[in-house]
Amino acid sequence: MWSYAAATEGWERRPAAVQDRERGTEEEPRRKRQLIVVAEDEPREWEIYGKILWYNGFDVLHASDGEEALALVRQHPPDLVILDLMMPKLNGIEVCQRLKQDPATSHIPVIALTARPRWEAGREARNAGCTAYLEKPLGPLAVLHAVEDLIGRAPPVAPDDAGPDDADAGPPKPRADEWN
Repeated sequence: MWSYAAATEGWERRPAAVQDRERGTEEEPRRKRQLIVVAEDEPREWEIYGKILWYNGFDVLHASDGEEALALVRQHPPDLVILDLMMPKLNGIEVCQRLKQDPATSHIPVIALTARPRWEAGREARNAGCTAYLEKPLGPLAVLHAVEDLIGRAPPVAPDDAGPDDADAGPPKPRADEWN
């Protein structure tokens, strides 16, 4: 029987899935899902952002502080990073500056999330190299639309591409524009 909990179970365990999608075979490589690192210290918020992104075809890795975010980005180079600007250990501005100074990660777009108003933190985020800036509170669709504006929509996964985690996933997942 399909349930929301069963359909979402394991979405946060993406490192193994990331490795699986990168392996593929020589004859038939797996279709690559775009990877997003969400660096957010508030569990409720990263869970909401992660789920809407995952449901819309993106792989998602979570970091709860700035140091963990840097390590994840270096270990699993993502297509995009979403950074909370106020995190423990290293704040989002410092993380973004380090990412932009490293030639291996300088091309990765970064979305800054913060409760600080744009007039207060927007210039600092832009100067650090953030590609986009979103003010909290915001809904998950705002995050999804910002991601799609920067890296495009995730490609649909054909039934042949369903992996072991996709078995018995239930009914088709709603597209973001159907969530009102």
